[in-house]
Amino acid sequence: MPGWYPTGANPSATASTASIEFLPEGGAAFTRTFALAPMARVNVYGGLIPELAGRSFGATVTFTVPGIAERAMYFGQPLFNGGSAAAGVQSPSTTWYHAEGATGAYFDTFLLLANPGATESAVTVTYYLPVGEPVVRTYVVGAKQRRTIDIEDEDTRLADASVAMAVSATQPVPSERAMYWPGTSAQWFESHASWGVTTLGQRWAFWEGRVGGAAGFETFVLVANPGLADVTATVTFLRTTGAPVQRTIVVPRQARTNVWVNVEVPELVDESFGVLISASGPIFAERAMYSDAGGVAWAAGSAVTATRLP
Repeated sequence: MPGWYPTGANPSATASTASIEFLPEGGAAFTRTFALAPMARVNVYGGLIPELAGRSFGATVTFTVPGIAERAMYFGQPLFNGGSAAAGVQSPSTTWYHAEGATGAYFDTFLLLANPGATESAVTVTYYLPVGEPVVRTYVVGAKQRRTIDIEDEDTRLADASVAMAVSATQPVPSERAMYWPGTSAQWFESHASWGVTTLGQRWAFWEGRVGGAAGFETFVLVANPGLADVTATVTFLRTTGAPVQRTIVVPRQARTNVWVNVEVPELVDESFGVLISASGPIFAERAMYSDAGGVAWAAGSAVTATRLP
């Protein structure tokens, strides 16, 4: 049984009201209102809202006093075996970038678009591969609707590939990327999800990364270059002790590059680290990390978009 929990928090000393507009896929939008006491939070269980039964959906949260919203989602057997969480974005945008995505026999990747506006939005998605020209597709997201794109169905080149995505919309939309593994939906036991970034940059950072240890951590740094010229990037691994370790990579034009830290940075043995990326041209980046548990390889995983630095 899947469960979906949007959480709203009110850090103010003043009571607040949260209005959540749900945007079901293939259904009519509707709104529910929830009271938030001062300095408190409230959980909303989507499984108890009849209009959402058996549906995928997006949501827009509006507070009467500034607040915080996050979404947690769980699935699988045994109950809540897998799940993911993502903070809400403060506003929709006509541009989004996602550096992580993978398809094939192990991973399933979905691009999730929602349109909170009153008019439909034409959304062009450019899929960047490690080699070769990008794949470009255009979709329509209706007013007050959500749309799911199973990217491996969009082109034969996307059926078994590592991929980054750029989203360009005629009307502002929020955009999120979700990945599940392993295999088909009947087998999934874990997932991660992250929202995109809206601006390219030349300097990016992550605070979390790990390799090895008892849980067998594996970390991947994913860098994409939507430009028309190759970009050189210096990737600096900031260790908890010891001198930083650097690697220089070339990110080809209109392509995505993957740094598998466990293999390509052998100096980091059973270590935790941060990552700083400095590039010769505009790029976007994300970090994915996986670990083992209970004898299951990659029983857990997470992904996070990089923070853009000045």
